[in-house]
Amino acid sequence: MKKTIKHLSMIAIMMTLMITVNGQAQSAGNDDCIKDIQKFRNDRNQWMKTSPNTPFESGDLADFTSLFYFKIDCSFRFEGTLEVNSNPQEENVKTSDGKTIKLINYGNIVCNISGVDYNFIVYKNIDMPEFAEFSETYFIPIKDATSGPPPLTVFALGRYLIVDLPASGNSVILDFNMAINPFENYNSSFTSLVTPSGNIIFAPLAVGERKYEDRTR
Repeated sequence: MKKTIKHLSMIAIMMTLMITVNGQAQSAGNDDCIKDIQKFRNDRNQWMKTSPNTPFESGDLADFTSLFYFKIDCSFRFEGTLEVNSNPQEENVKTSDGKTIKLINYGNIVCNISGVDYNFIVYKNIDMPEFAEFSETYFIPIKDATSGPPPLTVFALGRYLIVDLPASGNSVILDFNMAINPFENYNSSFTSLVTPSGNIIFAPLAVGERKYEDRTR
């Protein structure tokens, strides 16, 4: 009986240690996640203020302090699988003004969100104004349940999520905290991409950038 009690005590101690270590690992992972997202947002705010390619008019820049974001939530980071097209081709992608813009259809990212499997189209930038200084940008246009119906909390036409390609392998992280608005949300002289149907997410993603006009409410 004493051996059994001792054995159970050792199991309890080991389980406590495992829970503590796992908790510390998760906490450290969240700290890194938060730092990465905060840096991304700080850099983006600075770029908006100083870049010659900013979408803001000079009068708007005088009052600019920051873009408008949801609270950081590291549970909105998902692992996906990148499937690169064997021969990526240019494609005419529809825009909000009824025209098209040329992008390279680079491939797809397969990702499960809230129990639903998605097959997101990944584009490589050619000459989108949002990525004027970053010509090698890879991104996915997204639209989710926060885009409608009213009340809308994000830009109605959707957002863009930049994709960091893996140095090796095909595993990628999609961090929706880093979803950004098209320039059209800041300046109506720009247009937005029409989100491909396969990139429309049924769940609400209340993370990333919010509608800029809501910042004063």
